[in-house]
Amino acid sequence: MSKTAKIWLALLVAASVLGCSMGDTLAAVEVLNHGNCQTLESGISLVSYADIAKIRGSKLIDMTVLEQPPNEPDLLLLAISNGEQPTPGYQFSLADAYLNRETAVIEIFWTEPEADAVLPQVMTHPCLVVGMETGSYRRVQVIDHTGKPIGELSL
Repeated sequence: MSKTAKIWLALLVAASVLGCSMGDTLAAVEVLNHGNCQTLESGISLVSYADIAKIRGSKLIDMTVLEQPPNEPDLLLLAISNGEQPTPGYQFSLADAYLNRETAVIEIFWTEPEADAVLPQVMTHPCLVVGMETGSYRRVQVIDHTGKPIGELSL
């Protein structure tokens, strides 16, 4: 076997072991990672650029808000929430985004505080807004790092 063939074989084996789906990765970025998004329902929802201030609990005063700012990438904005939580310490982070046939899958890490953590008793509502490249997919599914479904959306 040639040296080049061995390298490609090693890359293919590494990709399958690590769970990478070579060629099926979607570009995705965290647009907002906030601890108190009270306007969101649990699950996944489509949002616009103008909605991001509302999600944070802010107001845009005396400003014209364009649905999509000029010179910004054409992103599909998705808000992800697990609903209200009893303390701080719950948090999302983006792990991966990939295409599985006609479904875009967003994998997130959902962090919970340690069972014996001393935290204030205050209700929080963590959320994550992900900006994802548009594509030919017809559904978006969000799962946590253990494979547990968070929500799905038909486009």
